[in-house]
Amino acid sequence: MVLQERQYNKPKSLPTPEDIKKITEFMKTEICNLYLTDISYANYKKVAVLTLARITLYNRRRCHEVQAIRLKAYNQRKTGQDDVQAQLMKELPSFEAHLS
Repeated sequence: MVLQERQYNKPKSLPTPEDIKKITEFMKTEICNLYLTDISYANYKKVAVLTLARITLYNRRRCHEVQAIRLKAYNQRKTGQDDVQAQLMKELPSFEAHLS
């Protein structure tokens, strides 16, 4: 239990929005260039890996992480904005930025 708590409390850096945009566009082009009529193992593996990567990138977080956070860890969280958050806030419409 202690190891799991340490894992949740470990700071995790987020990628910049530009990096996320680049990898998303790369995956979209790779998926569009797939030959779905080819039924070889290598092509199947490539389709499966790209699909799983795209879904994982879309979800970004696992649902059980939020449920497992202890109240003490939530209260000790870092507050304020870092560079990535500030950049994301600039890209939001004014209404969404106000809600955030």
